[in-house]
Amino acid sequence: MPLAGDAFVKFHGYPDDPDIFFALLREARRVGLPVVGHTPSSVTEVEAVDSGMRSIEHVLGGGHRDCWADVAAESTDSAAMEKACAPVAKAYLRNSTWFTPTLVAMFVVIGEQSPHLFPAILRYVRTMRRLGVTNILAGSDLLLRDMENEPEFRPGLSAAEELVF
Repeated sequence: MPLAGDAFVKFHGYPDDPDIFFALLREARRVGLPVVGHTPSSVTEVEAVDSGMRSIEHVLGGGHRDCWADVAAESTDSAAMEKACAPVAKAYLRNSTWFTPTLVAMFVVIGEQSPHLFPAILRYVRTMRRLGVTNILAGSDLLLRDMENEPEFRPGLSAAEELVF
């Protein structure tokens, strides 16, 4: 049973074993505790969402990869992106799942290392939005101690900036 005050279980994507992941989702559903977080690389986003995942976090490194390869390709046109992402968006809508892209964190973390990725990330999020995904959460789970070395990340203000993207 969930402890008093437990809001959810966050799965971090490992172990990368679909049997363990789906067993966790079944047990959490049995005791009434939502599961959020990352998906194992061996599980598709649609499988995770259809199995009860309440929110999938982080555009990079968290689980948003079913249509990411197509979206990240600079040559991909909007129609191709929408076609690739349509099954994912339908699963999110069908299950009222939340999409947590953590855009400011992605901008700060990858901005200097891979500046070409951020426009692709925005295209992906905007594509999901065009496909009807409106359950989008703003925020980050970056630790304050990790943020202090990132001058572009401003606790509090960055959460508001997340809404602007």
